[in-house]
Amino acid sequence: MEMSIFGSESLDQAMSAAVILIQGSVLLGAHMFLVHMMGNWSIGSYLLIYGPITIMTLILIRDGYSHIAVISSVLAIGHGCMHLNFPFLDEHLGVVREVDVWQDQCVHASQAVLVGYVWWEKLPKFGRIALIIFLLGNATNCIVGYFCWNSWCYEMYVWVSMFPAVAGGLHFAVAAMLKCPPGVGKWLCAFQGVQTVFFFFFFKSSDEVLKFFAATRFFEIYNICPHFIGFINARLDLYWVSPQDCKSPIAHVLGFERTPRKRRHSMELDTFFPAETVKA
Repeated sequence: MEMSIFGSESLDQAMSAAVILIQGSVLLGAHMFLVHMMGNWSIGSYLLIYGPITIMTLILIRDGYSHIAVISSVLAIGHGCMHLNFPFLDEHLGVVREVDVWQDQCVHASQAVLVGYVWWEKLPKFGRIALIIFLLGNATNCIVGYFCWNSWCYEMYVWVSMFPAVAGGLHFAVAAMLKCPPGVGKWLCAFQGVQTVFFFFFFKSSDEVLKFFAATRFFEIYNICPHFIGFINARLDLYWVSPQDCKSPIAHVLGFERTPRKRRHSMELDTFFPAETVKA
């Protein structure tokens, strides 16, 4: 029998989601602090941002984890690279309208597709309609971003860009909830969606705010950090399912210990949500 803190499954799931969100926020803040201390464009900062996520992605591929987890990690790296190659948000200038933005918005649209793919089968009819509108909004944003960036309809682009902002926020949630039950995942997405809307207006309020977050490379780090939480949860999930298969719990959780051959491509690895949830 599972222990319940609040005596309500829904409240317990909401608390679990809140804890994961706090973990992700603390990890994000720690990365931003380290980037600031090492120098935002130092070699150390590059290694901190892109080294661990690259290794983690290779481990996910090596051990045969769900393709959703692998695609999510690749998207996070791709999103960071877009901000590197098309720096339309600058630590000195704020918004740089001379730099194209539509490439980054296409990555955000891909994030929206990933979120939709994860949740489509679990959504009721009304939820699917809302998801379709959300996907269309992100697709529209790519077009508006191409034609309205640094032109007469720029203000319209600013408001339509709430769609990709929310897509990025929901990708944060999806990244952190690998092997979390769907009940926890839905709360995590709900909390993160609300937080993302707050961030949208926060960033929109001032170029000085954007400069600070650009200086700490927040926009590159944001979608990368939560993957580490999902990764650790997934490794712990596999360990608790078959502890006898792991010689060293710490080495296993960190990915140093390869998942035993007989466990690879099993239900525990193949599924994004816990295997027992999928079977139910």
